[in-house]
Amino acid sequence: MPLHIRMIVLFAIALALNFSQRAHAERSRLESGYLIIPRIDVDDFGAFELIFRIEFNGEYLFVLEHASDPAQDTTSSGSYDSNSQTLVVDEIELETGELYSATLELVSQSPDIVFRLKGAELISSPSDPVVALPIRSGVRPRTTSDVPHTQIGVEPVPAVNTELFRRVYSLPEVEQRPSISSFSGTWGLWLGDNLTLVHPEVITAGREFAHIHTDGSLHLSLEPNRAREAVEAGWAISHPWADQREGWEGLVLLYTPRSMEDLDVIFQLIVDSYNFITGQNIQATDYH
Repeated sequence: MPLHIRMIVLFAIALALNFSQRAHAERSRLESGYLIIPRIDVDDFGAFELIFRIEFNGEYLFVLEHASDPAQDTTSSGSYDSNSQTLVVDEIELETGELYSATLELVSQSPDIVFRLKGAELISSPSDPVVALPIRSGVRPRTTSDVPHTQIGVEPVPAVNTELFRRVYSLPEVEQRPSISSFSGTWGLWLGDNLTLVHPEVITAGREFAHIHTDGSLHLSLEPNRAREAVEAGWAISHPWADQREGWEGLVLLYTPRSMEDLDVIFQLIVDSYNFITGQNIQATDYH
């Protein structure tokens, strides 16, 4: 049986699943762990409203939960190409307001229809202003030129370091775990499983989006333009591998905060990294 016919048969079987949520808007959206697509055109064989359950197992998987005829007043939200076995979704609105296009690739048809995320591109994001960075005073700390990438001869200020830990582990769904991507004594900032990762490619290991070294410095990934701004303002230095591995262009070392005023800037950059990777839009000042 041709692939497109088998897919239609499986879509019809999926109609029997009891899923009460329906979408009538033309724009696809993420909602409570589901991808809701109002209308997908399947080659020349018809159109379907689809609802996928989202799972993460090293990569994003989309398990078909529901398929039905689309509402009459909807226009196409994307298409499925049986030759390449890819489903292209034109616009997906995240719960945080970002708008993405995405390409999903079929990986299984039995016992469930399952797609994986092949690629995604940011179309637009909320227009909240980026917090400007002041110029860091004083001399930059010396750092090693290769891995392990560390500062040289820097000690943390105890009260500032304590407040750094309090703030970072008060962020939503951030867990304190021993780092899996750095040396002993380093603490990882681990993103809980309930958080969607819109930029998983920038994380160096697991769901550890940053880690704090024993001297109070941090490694993390920023949006590349924000990373350049942090380096130019004196708050960071690029990781030696930042220009050697695709997706790591924004990987930086944030210098140890020397005062509470320094900490405000460093923490803002940590929140910038958190928002960039998860698609959230939290405000750093809410956690001071």
